[in-house]
Amino acid sequence: MAKTSFDVGNIPDDDFFEFAKARFATGRRRLPRILFERVLGFVDRTSGDVQEMCDAMWQISKPGDTLGDLYFERGISFVFDRENGAYAVFLKPLTDIQLRVLKALAVKGGEHPLSNAFLEVAQLTNTATVRRALTALDRTGLVYPGPSGWRFASPFFREWMRRRK
Repeated sequence: MAKTSFDVGNIPDDDFFEFAKARFATGRRRLPRILFERVLGFVDRTSGDVQEMCDAMWQISKPGDTLGDLYFERGISFVFDRENGAYAVFLKPLTDIQLRVLKALAVKGGEHPLSNAFLEVAQLTNTATVRRALTALDRTGLVYPGPSGWRFASPFFREWMRRRK
């Protein structure tokens, strides 16, 4: 039997929040709407990434906790700790130029990767070099072209790259 995939779209924010809030409540944890909105924004409303971030915040919290910004930051660190080895493996085959373009995408975003500001962050002078690097990075699956520019496949990897020295 052939595998078929299809896009189910995003879960409506209100429904997703009510579901997540109820799940946290089963463990006597309180998930404020403002924190959930921050999670949604961070992961571009991708349901699997919302679940990963909620799981991380669940893991670092305990019954009776009301989650806030500190849990968000610690949740990201929890995911980094879990994925750090994989992230390092992703970088191994990349060239210096590809790494610079990847870092610039994390810092500047992917809306204008041929702009002077992007070139400056990437420490490059030639847009053709950036185009070649983006094509190569697309083949890795780490980033892809979207309707509003280049995007990371994982918001956690994007943030890890942004914070990387």
